[in-house]
Amino acid sequence: MKNRIFDTHTHLYFKEYEDHDIKKVTFQNGVDKVILVGCDESSSMVASQLAIDDGFYYSVGLQPNSLDDELNVDFIQSHINNKKLVAIGEIGLDYYHNIIEKKIQKEIFEKQLVIAIENNLPIIIHVRDAYDDVIEILKKYRSRGVIHCFNGDIKQAIEFVKLGYYLGIGGVITYKNALGLNNVVINVGIDCLVTETDCPYLAPAPHRGKTNYPHYLNHVIEHLAKIKNMDVNYVYKILYNNACKLFLGGNK
Repeated sequence: MKNRIFDTHTHLYFKEYEDHDIKKVTFQNGVDKVILVGCDESSSMVASQLAIDDGFYYSVGLQPNSLDDELNVDFIQSHINNKKLVAIGEIGLDYYHNIIEKKIQKEIFEKQLVIAIENNLPIIIHVRDAYDDVIEILKKYRSRGVIHCFNGDIKQAIEFVKLGYYLGIGGVITYKNALGLNNVVINVGIDCLVTETDCPYLAPAPHRGKTNYPHYLNHVIEHLAKIKNMDVNYVYKILYNNACKLFLGGNK
C-alpha cells in the first residue's frame, strides 16, 4: 500500500498559488488530506470555500498577528456546523512580533479556546517566544490539539504532550541549524507528532527558500525516520494515523 500523507497546516489560498491548479499541486506523492488553516475572518472564509473538494479540510481562527485588524471572534460561530471544519486555529500568542499587548492576546486566545472546547474541536496553536505563557493558559483547560511549528525545548515539549497536544513538525527539522529541534524529536515518541508544511513557508531541504508544497513532506518524514532510527514506512503510517486521530476522530 502506498504511503499516505496528511498535511495538517497549509495556506494554499495565498497568492503564491493563485496561478496553480490547487488540487493538482496538492495531491502528489501520497498526499491525500490537507487542512487549510485560517488566520482571520477573511482567510477562514476563503479556506472554507476551498475545502469543499475531497481531501481538503479547514480551520478557523484569529491568529495573534491578525489582532491589529480585528478583535471580534464571533465569526467563528458561523462555521461551527460545517462538516469540513476540523479545528479552531490558528490561534495563540506571539511575543516575537509583539504587535498587540500581551493581555489582549491572552484574552482573545482564551475566548477561542473556550469555543473549541464547547464544540469538541481540536486547536491549532501558533506560538512564538511565548511557550511558557501558552502552557500556563492550557493548564486551565481540558483541550487537545497541535502546537504549530514547534520550536521549543524538550521540557516544553513534554509539558504540551502531557496536556494532550501533538507537536507540529515541518521543514525546519531538515535544516542544518535545527539541532535543538532534532534533539527534541529524537526524545519524544513518534505518537506525539504530526506533520505540516505551513506552506508557502518553510520548505524543507533541498527546497529551502522556495515556495513550499504539501508533497515536500516526503523529505520531512524521511528525515524523521532517519534521526529516530525507525522504519520509514512505519513512520509514514504512524504520522498519518496521528493526524487522522486528532482531526478526524480516527476516520481515514
